[in-house]
Amino acid sequence: MSPPPRVVEQATIDAFRLVSQNPDRNMWSKLDTTLPEIKTELAELIDCEPDENALNRNSTEGLCTAIFGIPLTAGDQVVISQWDYPSVRAWLQRARNARASRWSPPTSTSWTAAKRYSTRTRRP
Repeated sequence: MSPPPRVVEQATIDAFRLVSQNPDRNMWSKLDTTLPEIKTELAELIDCEPDENALNRNSTEGLCTAIFGIPLTAGDQVVISQWDYPSVRAWLQRARNARASRWSPPTSTSWTAAKRYSTRTRRP
């Protein structure tokens, strides 16, 4: 969670002002008609097909779109970090049939002991 760059903030303000002038015409007739072109340009930038990218309203929606698109089955295990973005907790909601566990790193005082333990107990 952080503030957007000024250029993004200004573009958002400009878009709101454009839509507010005539929402029906400007949003549906102008902005939405540019989506195919934008998706094509993005696809070229990231080397994929235009229908392989999704445009979401924000990071949370993007994360949830990706998370909920992963097929989980009973018995699958999902590991999330205590530092994960809060919406990653969607794993906890999504993983009704899977086990969701939160990973916490060892504290600095126990790190050496944990490292020794994991080295000794690795399975072949």
